[in-house]
Amino acid sequence: MELRPLYLVALGVGTTLGLLVALSLVERGLARDLREGNPAERLLRVGQVLAVFLVAAAAVHSSAEGETWTRDVPWVAGFGLLGLALVLLTGRLGVRLLLDKRLPAEIARGNVASGVAGGAHFVATGVVTSRALGGNDLRGLLLSLAFFGIAQVTLIVFVSLFRALTTYDD
Repeated sequence: MELRPLYLVALGVGTTLGLLVALSLVERGLARDLREGNPAERLLRVGQVLAVFLVAAAAVHSSAEGETWTRDVPWVAGFGLLGLALVLLTGRLGVRLLLDKRLPAEIARGNVASGVAGGAHFVATGVVTSRALGGNDLRGLLLSLAFFGIAQVTLIVFVSLFRALTTYDD
């Protein structure tokens, strides 16, 4: 069914705002870091917010059919929240394990390059997540999780290869 423009905009704005609220509830210091944090913390948080925009857009694009609100809202919200959870989980894991165990301490210290690396990793995870998740039924959910797993393993492999093959002073 053709999605009406106002319906699509309302669903997109609602999903984006809902995921931003969910992010601020999970990441308690988000608003403070964006207002008052050091530049590295701000860059990390901006990466998280950009990932939310990517996931929200993908959830609306792939899950909304336009038949009824009662059908679309639960699937869009479900895929959006799942995408946010996956971004936060794998983004944190990647920042801590792949990008070096010292990265969180460097971000807290104000190292801008560390903030860029952490924020960029969240954006990359958001891109991977937004492209892997989609659907409006249980089959689509399971397929999405399988493709997300494949995509995340690929991201981890390429980041690990980059770190192993690139010489620079940590």
